[in-house]
Amino acid sequence: MARGNWDTIFRLGCDLPEDRHEWAMLGIKAELVYNGIPQGGMEMDNPEFGVGTRSKVIAFQKSKGLTPDGEVGPITAHELFKKRILAAEKQYRIEPGLLCKNQKLESGNDPASLSPDGEDRGLQQINRRWHPEVTDRMAWDPEFAIGYGARYLANAYAIFRKEFPAASEEFVWDLALASYNVGTGPARTWGKAGRPQFGADGKVITAWQYVMVVRRQKC
Repeated sequence: MARGNWDTIFRLGCDLPEDRHEWAMLGIKAELVYNGIPQGGMEMDNPEFGVGTRSKVIAFQKSKGLTPDGEVGPITAHELFKKRILAAEKQYRIEPGLLCKNQKLESGNDPASLSPDGEDRGLQQINRRWHPEVTDRMAWDPEFAIGYGARYLANAYAIFRKEFPAASEEFVWDLALASYNVGTGPARTWGKAGRPQFGADGKVITAWQYVMVVRRQKC
């Protein structure tokens, strides 16, 4: 997890030193349009911020009651991705707010987020080693990343619902969340033990810690 290491605030004249920043910038433009901001004046295939993009960001910020500074940082990004997150939660029948909270912890809503070891990428911190089928460009594309996170949680929920048929909704969603961080096997072990806070297995402890931190996020 990068936990919102905002190394670039997207604004007019900002330096985009790596491909990940350029792909994230293209995604930001697409999200502005997805949120109902007309694309006229933005070069949708050009990763530069541009004067036109700044005006669109200001228009978006005004529509959300944010400070209209024309910059995309953590606060504006949180609002920018919220519409797509809510749509994904509804589509995949995810506990309301859970995908939003998970993403906020994973990346702080930084679309160009990269973990210190260089393995976890984008809004949903998709691991390069464990998911080689996801290209860098896909991982740093907000639309793909949000859909990926939603599908993962929904699929994990379906697995654990079958394995724990009498468990509460919160219990099963906790297991789905835990698996996003520690994997299905350790999450299953944690569930069978009753979701303990402490245990001999380090991953069991990590599962509890991860779920608790996610659920404390504000969305």
